[in-house]
Amino acid sequence: MALVTYNHREIAVSSSNSIKNVTHTTRFTWEIPNFSRSNVRQGHQSEVFSVGGHKWKLGAYGDKDNNKLSVFLLRADSTNNMPYVEYKFTVMSTNERNNVIRVSNHQYTRRDPHRRLGYDPLMPLLDFFDPAKGYIIRNTCTIRVEISCRG
Repeated sequence: MALVTYNHREIAVSSSNSIKNVTHTTRFTWEIPNFSRSNVRQGHQSEVFSVGGHKWKLGAYGDKDNNKLSVFLLRADSTNNMPYVEYKFTVMSTNERNNVIRVSNHQYTRRDPHRRLGYDPLMPLLDFFDPAKGYIIRNTCTIRVEISCRG
């Protein structure tokens, strides 16, 4: 596994081969600066990163009532390939016991080639902005996705 850090973002890349398919796995860590109650509803998107020949980005935003945080994995390419994806989101805390972790998977089909994957909602904003929980440090939050992509 190779670990690359670029602009305070950590990207770990590995590949495993089998006779029938290749699975690519990447861990992408996204630091969102200036994340506050006043701009959570406008939403944030990461820069594009690649996994298994596909381009992806992360999105995070608060709901219209400013009560819940949602996090998504978005396809950022227009390929005709329909990958199978396993993903794990982690909203990082200074106290590892407070990390919020969600795991899921999805097989893309021609009916939903650009479906966003994630959690709406992932967690209450009351907890997210609570200084004692440690999700926001110096107005920056960190969200990590581990993604395995086949196809």
